[in-house]
Amino acid sequence: MFASIRRYRLVTGSMDDLMHRVDASFAEQIAEQEGFVAYHVVELPDREVISVSIFDGPKQAEASRELAQRWTEAELRDMDLQRIEVLRSEIDVSRASEAMLEPLHAATGSEFCAVRRYELRAGSISEVLSRVDTSFAETVQGIDGFRGYMLLELGNDELVSLTFFRDRAGADASDDAAARFVTEELPGSDIVRTAARSGDVHVSRARAEVLVPEHA
Repeated sequence: MFASIRRYRLVTGSMDDLMHRVDASFAEQIAEQEGFVAYHVVELPDREVISVSIFDGPKQAEASRELAQRWTEAELRDMDLQRIEVLRSEIDVSRASEAMLEPLHAATGSEFCAVRRYELRAGSISEVLSRVDTSFAETVQGIDGFRGYMLLELGNDELVSLTFFRDRAGADASDDAAARFVTEELPGSDIVRTAARSGDVHVSRARAEVLVPEHA
Protein backbone atom coordinates (compact mmCIF):
# COMPACT_ATOMS: atom_id res chain seq x y z
CA MET A 1 0.00 0.00 0.00
CA PHE A 2 1.02 3.58 -0.62
CA ALA A 3 0.30 6.58 1.62
CA SER A 4 0.16 10.32 1.03
CA ILE A 5 0.26 12.48 4.15
CA ARG A 6 -0.54 16.15 3.60
CA ARG A 7 -0.29 18.85 6.25
CA TYR A 8 -2.23 22.10 5.93
CA ARG A 9 -2.85 25.29 7.86
CA LEU A 10 -6.32 26.83 7.84
CA VAL A 11 -5.47 30.54 7.73
CA THR A 12 -9.03 31.81 7.37
CA GLY A 13 -12.32 29.97 7.73
CA SER A 14 -14.08 27.73 10.21
CA MET A 15 -12.43 24.43 11.15
CA ASP A 16 -15.84 22.89 11.89
CA ASP A 17 -17.12 24.01 8.50
CA LEU A 18 -14.05 22.58 6.78
CA MET A 19 -14.51 19.19 8.43
CA HIS A 20 -18.20 19.10 7.54
CA ARG A 21 -17.49 19.88 3.89
CA VAL A 22 -14.75 17.27 3.66
CA ASP A 23 -17.01 14.69 5.31
CA ALA A 24 -20.07 15.40 3.19
CA SER A 25 -18.34 15.69 -0.15
CA PHE A 26 -14.65 14.95 -0.60
CA ALA A 27 -14.48 11.85 1.61
CA GLU A 28 -17.24 10.26 -0.45
CA GLN A 29 -15.52 11.15 -3.72
CA ILE A 30 -12.09 9.83 -2.77
CA ALA A 31 -13.60 6.60 -1.44
CA GLU A 32 -14.93 5.91 -4.94
CA GLN A 33 -11.50 6.19 -6.60
CA GLU A 34 -9.74 3.19 -8.07
CA GLY A 35 -7.38 1.53 -5.62
CA PHE A 36 -8.77 3.35 -2.58
CA VAL A 37 -7.95 1.79 0.80
CA ALA A 38 -8.44 4.47 3.49
CA TYR A 39 -8.73 8.20 4.15
CA HIS A 40 -8.44 10.11 7.44
CA VAL A 41 -8.55 13.79 8.37
CA VAL A 42 -6.94 14.90 11.64
CA GLU A 43 -7.31 18.28 13.33
CA LEU A 44 -4.04 19.34 14.95
CA PRO A 45 -3.34 22.29 17.26
CA ASP A 46 -2.59 25.74 15.79
CA ARG A 47 -5.25 25.39 13.09
CA GLU A 48 -3.34 22.67 11.29
CA VAL A 49 -4.86 19.68 9.53
CA ILE A 50 -3.39 16.40 8.32
CA SER A 51 -4.99 14.23 5.67
CA VAL A 52 -3.88 10.62 5.20
CA SER A 53 -4.79 8.96 1.90
CA ILE A 54 -3.97 5.27 1.41
CA PHE A 55 -4.16 3.53 -1.96
CA ASP A 56 -3.00 0.29 -3.53
CA GLY A 57 -0.17 2.08 -5.32
CA PRO A 58 1.43 5.43 -6.16
CA LYS A 59 -0.48 5.99 -9.41
CA GLN A 60 -3.84 5.87 -7.65
CA ALA A 61 -2.49 8.10 -4.89
CA GLU A 62 -1.37 10.66 -7.46
CA ALA A 63 -4.84 10.66 -9.02
CA SER A 64 -6.28 11.41 -5.57
CA ARG A 65 -3.96 14.43 -5.29
CA GLU A 66 -5.37 15.83 -8.50
CA LEU A 67 -8.90 15.18 -7.24
CA ALA A 68 -8.11 16.98 -3.97
CA GLN A 69 -6.75 19.99 -5.84
CA ARG A 70 -9.86 20.27 -8.04
CA TRP A 71 -12.17 19.84 -5.06
CA THR A 72 -10.35 22.46 -2.99
CA GLU A 73 -10.52 25.00 -5.80
CA ALA A 74 -14.24 24.38 -6.29
CA GLU A 75 -15.47 23.90 -2.72
CA LEU A 76 -13.17 25.98 -0.50
CA ARG A 77 -13.03 29.26 -2.38
CA ASP A 78 -14.12 31.14 0.75
CA MET A 79 -11.33 29.62 2.88
CA ASP A 80 -7.56 30.00 2.89
CA LEU A 81 -6.23 26.47 3.31
CA GLN A 82 -2.47 26.43 2.77
CA ARG A 83 -0.54 23.23 2.18
CA ILE A 84 2.59 23.09 4.36
CA GLU A 85 4.09 19.66 3.70
CA VAL A 86 3.57 16.47 1.71
CA LEU A 87 5.00 13.04 2.60
CA ARG A 88 4.60 10.16 0.14
CA SER A 89 5.88 6.61 0.55
CA GLU A 90 5.13 2.93 0.49
CA ILE A 91 3.81 1.65 3.81
CA ASP A 92 6.45 -0.69 5.22
CA VAL A 93 4.57 -1.98 8.28
CA SER A 94 0.87 -1.80 9.08
CA ARG A 95 -1.81 -3.28 11.29
CA ALA A 96 -5.49 -2.40 11.64
CA SER A 97 -8.51 -3.55 13.62
CA GLU A 98 -11.99 -4.00 12.22
CA ALA A 99 -13.04 -0.85 14.09
CA MET A 100 -11.09 1.07 11.44
CA LEU A 101 -13.82 0.16 8.95
CA GLU A 102 -16.43 2.19 10.82
CA PRO A 103 -16.67 5.61 9.13
CA LEU A 104 -16.13 8.72 11.22
CA HIS A 105 -18.29 11.75 10.50
CA ALA A 106 -17.61 15.34 11.46
CA ALA A 107 -21.00 15.72 13.12
CA THR A 108 -20.96 12.59 15.27
CA GLY A 109 -17.64 12.41 17.11
CA SER A 110 -13.94 11.71 16.76
CA GLU A 111 -11.09 9.37 17.54
CA PHE A 112 -7.40 10.11 18.01
CA CYS A 113 -4.23 9.98 15.92
CA ALA A 114 -0.57 10.46 16.84
CA VAL A 115 2.02 11.23 14.16
CA ARG A 116 5.68 10.74 15.06
CA ARG A 117 8.78 11.33 12.96
CA TYR A 118 12.16 9.74 13.62
CA GLU A 119 15.73 9.97 12.36
CA LEU A 120 18.01 6.94 12.44
CA ARG A 121 21.47 8.31 13.18
CA ALA A 122 23.17 4.93 13.60
CA GLY A 123 22.04 1.44 12.74
CA SER A 124 20.18 -0.34 9.95
CA ILE A 125 16.81 0.88 8.63
CA SER A 126 15.97 -2.63 7.44
CA GLU A 127 16.68 -4.03 10.91
CA VAL A 128 14.50 -1.38 12.55
CA LEU A 129 11.63 -2.10 10.15
CA SER A 130 11.95 -5.84 10.71
CA ARG A 131 11.88 -5.53 14.50
CA VAL A 132 8.97 -3.10 14.43
CA ASP A 133 7.08 -5.57 12.25
CA THR A 134 7.74 -8.63 14.38
CA SER A 135 7.54 -6.99 17.80
CA PHE A 136 6.21 -3.47 18.25
CA ALA A 137 3.41 -3.74 15.68
CA GLU A 138 2.14 -6.79 17.52
CA THR A 139 2.41 -5.07 20.90
CA VAL A 140 0.55 -1.93 19.87
CA GLN A 141 -2.42 -3.99 18.66
CA GLY A 142 -2.96 -5.18 22.21
CA ILE A 143 -3.42 -1.69 23.66
CA ASP A 144 -7.01 -0.87 24.58
CA GLY A 145 -8.77 1.18 21.94
CA PHE A 146 -6.36 0.28 19.11
CA ARG A 147 -7.56 1.20 15.62
CA GLY A 148 -4.53 1.21 13.35
CA TYR A 149 -0.77 1.58 12.98
CA MET A 150 1.50 2.27 10.04
CA LEU A 151 5.20 2.96 9.57
CA LEU A 152 6.73 4.53 6.48
CA GLU A 153 10.35 4.94 5.47
CA LEU A 154 10.77 8.41 3.95
CA GLY A 155 14.35 8.06 2.77
CA ASN A 156 17.45 9.76 4.17
CA ASP A 157 17.15 7.58 7.30
CA GLU A 158 13.81 9.15 8.23
CA LEU A 159 10.68 7.32 9.38
CA VAL A 160 7.14 8.42 10.15
CA SER A 161 4.58 6.47 12.16
CA LEU A 162 0.86 7.01 12.55
CA THR A 163 -1.15 5.38 15.32
CA PHE A 164 -4.93 5.55 15.52
CA PHE A 165 -6.81 4.96 18.76
CA ARG A 166 -10.27 5.40 20.18
CA ASP A 167 -8.97 8.13 22.48
CA ARG A 168 -5.88 9.94 23.71
CA ALA A 169 -5.25 7.45 26.52
CA GLY A 170 -4.52 4.70 24.02
CA ALA A 171 -2.17 6.93 22.04
CA ASP A 172 -0.32 7.86 25.23
CA ALA A 173 0.03 4.18 26.12
CA SER A 174 1.43 3.46 22.65
CA ASP A 175 3.94 6.28 23.11
CA ASP A 176 5.16 4.66 26.33
CA ALA A 177 5.36 1.29 24.58
CA ALA A 178 7.37 2.81 21.72
CA ALA A 179 9.89 4.30 24.16
CA ARG A 180 10.34 0.92 25.87
CA PHE A 181 10.68 -0.82 22.50
CA VAL A 182 13.48 1.48 21.36
CA THR A 183 15.37 1.06 24.63
CA GLU A 184 14.92 -2.69 25.00
CA GLU A 185 14.90 -3.98 21.42
CA LEU A 186 16.97 -1.49 19.43
CA PRO A 187 20.00 -1.05 21.71
CA GLY A 188 22.41 -0.91 18.77
CA SER A 189 20.49 1.83 16.98
CA ASP A 190 20.57 5.56 17.57
CA ILE A 191 17.01 6.55 16.72
CA VAL A 192 15.79 10.00 17.66
CA ARG A 193 12.23 11.29 17.60
CA THR A 194 12.33 14.60 15.73
CA ALA A 195 8.65 15.56 15.77
CA ALA A 196 5.40 14.49 17.42
CA ARG A 197 1.95 15.81 16.61
CA SER A 198 -1.46 14.49 17.62
CA GLY A 199 -5.09 15.39 17.30
CA ASP A 200 -8.66 14.34 16.74
CA VAL A 201 -9.69 12.31 13.70
CA HIS A 202 -12.95 13.89 12.54
CA VAL A 203 -13.41 12.18 9.18
CA SER A 204 -12.45 8.69 8.01
CA ARG A 205 -13.37 6.08 5.44
CA ALA A 206 -11.79 2.67 4.89
CA ARG A 207 -12.23 -0.53 2.94
CA ALA A 208 -11.49 -4.05 4.10
CA GLU A 209 -8.11 -3.99 2.35
CA VAL A 210 -6.79 -1.85 5.22
CA LEU A 211 -7.04 -4.93 7.46
CA VAL A 212 -4.40 -6.79 5.42
CA PRO A 213 -1.10 -6.21 7.27
CA GLU A 214 1.98 -4.88 5.52
CA HIS A 215 5.23 -6.60 6.51
CA ALA A 216 8.76 -5.26 6.28
